[in-house]
Amino acid sequence: MGGICVRYKWVYIDGEAIPADKFDPEPVADYHVMPDIQPYQSMCDGSMITSRSQHREHLRAHGVIEMGNEAPQSKPADIRKTGVKQELLRSIQQAKEKYGSRQVERSITEALNSAYEIQRHRR
Repeated sequence: MGGICVRYKWVYIDGEAIPADKFDPEPVADYHVMPDIQPYQSMCDGSMITSRSQHREHLRAHGVIEMGNEAPQSKPADIRKTGVKQELLRSIQQAKEKYGSRQVERSITEALNSAYEIQRHRR
């Protein structure tokens, strides 16, 4: 007659058998040494940054922050609520009165095309 064969996993510690599903090892305190950063050229002033301490001081000196993979803390301002659109339209109208509609429209088209090309190359 056939029987049911049940298999168990065991962990042996100091000669004592402990069922594997009941074994809860104590965390081991490991020490990790983080290497220094690789030298890089600053985008702010072109200087070479060669250490973490120099990196932190450089960020403070230039009033910039380091961005990583974190989600942004705040949402960008809604352009409709900032008044930027109205200010831009007012500036365009003033430029048209001063330089003529055709010249201003040509300049705007060139600027938008350049911005489009820059955006396209970043992807």
